[in-house]
Amino acid sequence: MEVPKSFHPIDVALIIAGSDPTDRDGNSLMLPGKNNSLKMIAGLLYGNNIASLRYDKRGIGASDTVNESDLTFDTYINDAVEGVKFLKNDKRFSKIIIIGLSERSLILMIAAQRTDIESIFLYAAPENLLMSY
Repeated sequence: MEVPKSFHPIDVALIIAGSDPTDRDGNSLMLPGKNNSLKMIAGLLYGNNIASLRYDKRGIGASDTVNESDLTFDTYINDAVEGVKFLKNDKRFSKIIIIGLSERSLILMIAAQRTDIESIFLYAAPENLLMSY
């Protein structure tokens, strides 16, 4: 979690990684090298006085090892919902924004509905998903 120093509540973004086996920094096990795209987004937010929380998807990076057959779409939605609840309980934060990449945009939209979030930011979302929303 990256939190700028402030004497009053600030906005915070929950950043959800994309569909590949991607870690909290935006690096995929399927691609060579590191791009650190999500880490850079967190840095840009920090520079604009917005806190952020990123997390590794289950079985990726520092998260616990899991049996992929035990994971469902709802598992990922519940992870996002729990992230929002965690941020809502932290008095350092005012408005919560969820940022989602690629197919995780659908997870973001469902989590936003389940947690009454006012702001979402989708990028690289599938076109058919945007048309239906």
